[in-house]
Amino acid sequence: MTLEYARTRMALLETAPPPSAPAPSPGTIHISVVDGAGDVVSLTHPHMCSGFVNGLFCEGFQLSGGGSFFQRVMPGPGERASIYLAPNIVLRNGAPVIVSGSPSVSLVANILQNLVNLLDFGMSIEESVRAPRFGARPRTPERGWEPGNILEAGFDAALLREVREWAGRERLWTRVINPWSPLTGNFEAIVLDPASGVARSCADPRRVGAAEAA
Repeated sequence: MTLEYARTRMALLETAPPPSAPAPSPGTIHISVVDGAGDVVSLTHPHMCSGFVNGLFCEGFQLSGGGSFFQRVMPGPGERASIYLAPNIVLRNGAPVIVSGSPSVSLVANILQNLVNLLDFGMSIEESVRAPRFGARPRTPERGWEPGNILEAGFDAALLREVREWAGRERLWTRVINPWSPLTGNFEAIVLDPASGVARSCADPRRVGAAEAA
């Protein structure tokens, strides 16, 4: 690729100036989509509300992330940057059966728990989304990362005692919080039945979300 060709392509990709309206508050979004032709998309937009083209360039190449996800350690020169994003499509015999992702805190644990609920425990999408979850330890700008991870209220009492006994040794999931807490993440998913073509989804009550059929 010549430099002149790169300049030509960049000129074609130029976008209009940003609107003068105030920028929205930081946050991530996720969409899972299935169209009438059976095409599927799982997309997490992690730029903390900046545009897909965020205006950050280095020698003609776009820097697609604003750095907001490097909350613990900013990568140094020559280091590989890693962020916690997990848009996914689960296939069975080559056909998609789950299209899912999460735009929120605890997203890795959130997606793991829901996929286990759906694939291993045979729950419906509604049952899985409403089931209690565990999540990452809470973080606030004032106090930083707080000790101990979190469990939503609603787990079986015997299971909770066992987990807390183990957690006391490992210094992990020790804090029980309200049901349907935004700290345990938001699951945005569509479950597909390849045989019938039926698709099911529902909004997660932990955060603003919607399930729509066109």
